[in-house]
Amino acid sequence: MLRDTALILTSTLDFSEVTDQILMNIGRLVPHDAATFLLIENNSAYVARARGYDPSLEINLRGFHVAIAESDRISQMLRTKKPVLITHWEEHGVWDRISGMERMHSLVAAPILDEEEVIGFLKLHSLTANFFTEEHAKLLQVFAAQVAIAIRNSRAHEQAQSLAVLHERHRLARELHDAVTQTLFSANVIAETVPRLWQDIPKPIQTQLQQLQVLTRGALAEMRTLLLELRPEYLGHIDLEAQIRQLLDAVKARKVITVKFTAQIDVPIPVPVRVAFYRIAQEALNNIVKHAHASQLQVVLTTHDDCAQLIIEDNGIGFDDNDKHAGFGLHTMSERAEEIGAVLNVVTLPQGGTKVNVIWEITKED
Repeated sequence: MLRDTALILTSTLDFSEVTDQILMNIGRLVPHDAATFLLIENNSAYVARARGYDPSLEINLRGFHVAIAESDRISQMLRTKKPVLITHWEEHGVWDRISGMERMHSLVAAPILDEEEVIGFLKLHSLTANFFTEEHAKLLQVFAAQVAIAIRNSRAHEQAQSLAVLHERHRLARELHDAVTQTLFSANVIAETVPRLWQDIPKPIQTQLQQLQVLTRGALAEMRTLLLELRPEYLGHIDLEAQIRQLLDAVKARKVITVKFTAQIDVPIPVPVRVAFYRIAQEALNNIVKHAHASQLQVVLTTHDDCAQLIIEDNGIGFDDNDKHAGFGLHTMSERAEEIGAVLNVVTLPQGGTKVNVIWEITKED
């Protein structure tokens, strides 16, 4: 059984597949009616896998959390790092909350150890009282060690994948910054300089150069926004006023629209609030470009001793409750506001257009 389990551990990194196979192998050495695999998270143990129960009971078990302090048996294994054997399980305790568990009359459980730390538990149940023995407990402990290896392999694989993705994002960000951003910056400088050097330039050419300047400035703003998305850890260091100006430059490059931006920053804005305001502005401006058909846009950012406020107002067609795209944007903005405890109001104005108003108030705790 150990050989078969070892082969499973080396054949795949799919955690669900590995644990299912291990539970199946356990059944060949330790007969049981049902098995549960629990992982520890934030002072509680939750059911990660369940096998052999009635379908309705398995549904109730999925994700079920047990506070470690509420379970004497789990607390005992956490303390002693040794298996637990209950030959006649009459009082289920916290498991009484799950309909169907009362049919189980004996259990054997073993802690899953990562070095000396208990990270989870393997539990086997039987419908028969006095079914499990000390020998079963010893065998289960051996399989728990195999599960620990599977968990370590899975977590290492996930970390490696996350690290690879992060490295790739940083590589793309470096290449975009070193190549495309510098090119756009140079093009924008040329577009700004040519009209100054050539005062008698014909009007049509002046107009085209001005449009070129708007486009290059907008493309540069879009690129800088993309770089920020590739390096989200930099969001905590953003200058909110400068970043909103950059978003507005991108809007003007994508759409013919008159933009007015007013900012009055009297007090510093906490990092979570800056990030939330930036994301709300990003979503609102994206909706305006795609759906509003607006010709005018006004953005106001203010902070005072007791609050910070962001207003985004356009003269477009207004908000349509039936617009699924706008609805999705509203949901995203609402989530951002809720994360920082801000109040968000999005209304259609009587004269047409939409007004997005988000207010974050400083509390005593802040």
